[in-house]
Amino acid sequence: MPGPPVRPAVLRVVAAGLLAGSLALGPVASPAFAGPPAEDFRFAAGLYQKERYADAARKFADFLAEHADHEFAKRAALFRGFSLYEDGEMAAARDALRAALTRPDDAPGDQDYAPSALLRIGLAETALNDPAAAVKALEKLRADYPADPLADAALLPLGKARQAAGDLPAAERAVRQYLNATANDADANPATLTDARRALGNILAEQGNADAAAAELRRAAAGQRPEADEALRDLGLLDYRRGQYREAADTFGELIDREPTRGLLTDGRINRGFALYRLNEDEAAAVDLRAAADLAAPEQAQLARLWAGRAAERAGDREAAAADYQIARSLAPEGRWVPDVLYRWGILLADSPKAEDRAAALAKFEQVRAADPQSPLAEAAAGESARLLIAQATAALRDGDPAPARQLVADALKLNPAAADEPRVAFLLTRLDEADLKTADDAPERRAIEARYAALAADQTAPASVRRDSALRRAESLRARGELADAIKGFLSVADSLKPGEDDAALRDALALAAAAARAAGELETAAEAGERFLDLFPNDPRAADVRAAMADAAAEAGDFDAALAAYEAARAAGRSPRTDRLAVRLADRAIAELEALPADAENRSDKRTALATTAADLVAPIAADANATDPELRADALNLLGWSNYHRDRFAEAADAYRTVVENLPQTEGFDEALTQLGVSLARTDDRDAAETALRTAWKQLAPAQPAPAGAESAGPLQDAWIAGLERARFLRSQPDRAEDAGEAYAELYEKFPNSRTGPLLWEWGTTLYAAERYADADAVYATLVEQAPDHAEADKALLILAESDLLASPPRPADAVRRLARLLSPANDEPITTDDKTAEGAVEPYLTALSAAGDPAAVVAAAGPLAERFPDTRAAAIARLLAAEARVRLAVEKPDEAADLRAAARDDLADARAALVSLNVPEQAADRPDWASRPWILGANEAFFAKDYEQVDRLVEELEAWRPAPPDLFEAREIHARRFKQQAPPDFDRAEELAASVVNDPLANGTAAWDRAQFLLADLALLRLPSASEEAAKKALLSKARDVYLNLNLNGSTDAVKALAGLKTGEMDEQLGDRELARKSYEEVLADFPDTPEAKAAAEKLAALKAD
Repeated sequence: MPGPPVRPAVLRVVAAGLLAGSLALGPVASPAFAGPPAEDFRFAAGLYQKERYADAARKFADFLAEHADHEFAKRAALFRGFSLYEDGEMAAARDALRAALTRPDDAPGDQDYAPSALLRIGLAETALNDPAAAVKALEKLRADYPADPLADAALLPLGKARQAAGDLPAAERAVRQYLNATANDADANPATLTDARRALGNILAEQGNADAAAAELRRAAAGQRPEADEALRDLGLLDYRRGQYREAADTFGELIDREPTRGLLTDGRINRGFALYRLNEDEAAAVDLRAAADLAAPEQAQLARLWAGRAAERAGDREAAAADYQIARSLAPEGRWVPDVLYRWGILLADSPKAEDRAAALAKFEQVRAADPQSPLAEAAAGESARLLIAQATAALRDGDPAPARQLVADALKLNPAAADEPRVAFLLTRLDEADLKTADDAPERRAIEARYAALAADQTAPASVRRDSALRRAESLRARGELADAIKGFLSVADSLKPGEDDAALRDALALAAAAARAAGELETAAEAGERFLDLFPNDPRAADVRAAMADAAAEAGDFDAALAAYEAARAAGRSPRTDRLAVRLADRAIAELEALPADAENRSDKRTALATTAADLVAPIAADANATDPELRADALNLLGWSNYHRDRFAEAADAYRTVVENLPQTEGFDEALTQLGVSLARTDDRDAAETALRTAWKQLAPAQPAPAGAESAGPLQDAWIAGLERARFLRSQPDRAEDAGEAYAELYEKFPNSRTGPLLWEWGTTLYAAERYADADAVYATLVEQAPDHAEADKALLILAESDLLASPPRPADAVRRLARLLSPANDEPITTDDKTAEGAVEPYLTALSAAGDPAAVVAAAGPLAERFPDTRAAAIARLLAAEARVRLAVEKPDEAADLRAAARDDLADARAALVSLNVPEQAADRPDWASRPWILGANEAFFAKDYEQVDRLVEELEAWRPAPPDLFEAREIHARRFKQQAPPDFDRAEELAASVVNDPLANGTAAWDRAQFLLADLALLRLPSASEEAAKKALLSKARDVYLNLNLNGSTDAVKALAGLKTGEMDEQLGDRELARKSYEEVLADFPDTPEAKAAAEKLAALKAD
């Protein structure tokens, strides 16, 4: 696949700036320089200054021809070269300047033009693709005139010339020297600087330093336009070349958005189209490529339309692709991309179902081959033509017309002789040779054909379809000449090698032919099996009737239900017999088995179940009703099947009647255990709960094994009914109101007898039953057994999670046990495996980190939280992990004051991540599904911002929280922090702080919380802080009284004894300041009495002593 066209770098220098003032150096304007020569020179110089370079070059040439020996002849020769350079005549300019430099310096200042001349020689050589000569000229300039300003200016073209010469390190050094030389030059040309950055980027890219190249090109792209636009294009090409197609597409998009020159816009469009094609964004790619074609020159437009067609073709828009190829063909009828266009157009048409399109494809391929017969594309076109002809030959042979098929194959092999060895073509040739055989006789020619088919079927290099078709054709040939056993093996080998949907045509043929061959060979069981497979997979196939006929003879022996039922009905028409009774029981058993095997999502499942159950009941009803039956075992089976057929039709009382007949009348039969169990199961579905419980208890007591049953006993064998009886009894009790405890005992009995039978599901049911009975300790014991014995059970992880939660809720809590359990859930070890899923593991994050925290190990919380948040990105688990990590860091900050600043900063980062995760999940907007901790990242974040004195962050977080609808119930905590923020700021805003603190105190949800306590203390503090500004005694007294009332309220209603003690002490202090020593004494005495052995009590005692001393 071709990449985008790489546009050559263009060497450019702002020459006008380099030549500024050159003509003014000569004495043309001197009075001493007069006469006709002076006028001629001055006229030529005027033309040069007016940028009429072609005319100037001619006039300087005329001057030289007429005044070859004049003192300004050398200068005229130099400016003739300059004029030719500016006019774009690079070869003539180079030669003229070289010749001029060989002249002697005739006039003062002639030598000053040598640097300019050498610079243009270097630029001209570069433009003429002679980088070595360019390097030589530019290095001479720098060596001979190091002090001249052009010595530095030459560095950029020198670097480009070295790049063109392949000396990339030297090129890089030169360009970097140029950039360093102009770094502090305020007069440096911005366009040239941009070009230098672009040149450096491209040099670095050629050196393989893609990242550095991209950085330089990005800097250049921000520079002077249009050079910056070219740098942006080069950056896109660099991204494309290193396979960063998304970045390339974005960069080319940026270029397009700049609305650059037409050429660059074309580059941007076509190259973004290529990048999008690489990204498989075909529709967008086609849009860009078509837009590029509208801008580009014919050949480039043709290329763009070619790839637009390929993009449309891959996107499935065949009509658009054909239009693109047609337009591409017309854009440049003789263009270089015409063969590619025709080839892709042919590929598109070759896959069309229309014969005229396929004929047109062959014509396109022929045009490709005619354009350049020796090209690789012509070879590919020949191969495609051959492939198309072979496909047409195959279709003709399938239609029974071998003559044109053979001609088409011959034409294909002319185009591609090697195709004869390809398995598909070899198969087609073998079929054509087989078609020439007149009979199916056992002749050497037929055996040779079969051998060729066998070789193709065994060829592992051949496509699977060829191997299958070859095996089928060989088997059909064997069947035709009577080799039925080998034919059956051949058909079945093909059928067994296929899955439904892989090659249904071959699978249908194989099964239908196998059934017919097996029937002809008398292998009725094989015929029935093959026919059953055919009808299961292809019930509506036209050959289904033939297959059913082949199965009819084998129905009774093979046990095919539908065919056997038809056979039974035919036999039953002649009268009932022991044989028909046995067949009826077998068919009823088969019907019940099919009924129970119906998938839960089967179409019309209910109707099918009813139909099968009714069929089974009709088959066995006469036998079940025959009280005089001579075969009690057969009658017991018939009664049990009748019970099952009624059970599956929700006729539970009738089912119980059938089972009861076996229990009461046929106790010695093998069907007794089943009847005894199913009697209780059926009654459990009726309203007779007492009878059901009695029947299930009786079945369990009679059938339960004396010793624990071995593993697998519940699935088959004599203990299967005991297992069912015990399980159904436990489930029945669990379904009854207020019987959960009895159900738990029933599960315990069942587990005692069947400790190795379906352990996981049984223990889970048992545990949930005990949990419902509020027997939590017993439930935990069962869950622990489940985790230990059946860790691969689907609910084992949930059991482990419940156990961990129980550890945390225990009194006292067992956080270490919870940590151990949840660690196993989050990171199962080889020696302690557990089956879990991401959802359950995600749910374990919060209790795990909570347990670590409860275990008193905040460092462990921090260490675990980060990996867990990364494991479950953009989830609530990630948010709670970050929240708990932040809380742990805050705890560590208290324990480690030296590290507090770093820990709190990290905590703020964690809280920001937690908030971002919750916002990404729209948690603030989903009140109904909002976890109770959702607001904590905002509240704790505001608190940490408060400690960091980042008041604007406090404001932002509180405002965000207040925007929640409905508001979170703990919004008051954020407002309390907000109040403290206004008190703490400089200058403080006491009014705003008091307003917020009062809103917390008045919020009913805040009552009894630490935030309410802090808000009360803050109100008191604010009142006291206002004292200095109160000028009148009455105002001061009012403020003291206000503070006293707050402290008294806290003393009475604070959330903890510590708060009440401190508030009582503060109340006394306010009484003292108010001058009421008696009230102060009482307040201190109450602190001593109510809160002895506290720091506040000690302080109260000291204050009482001081009062007495006074």
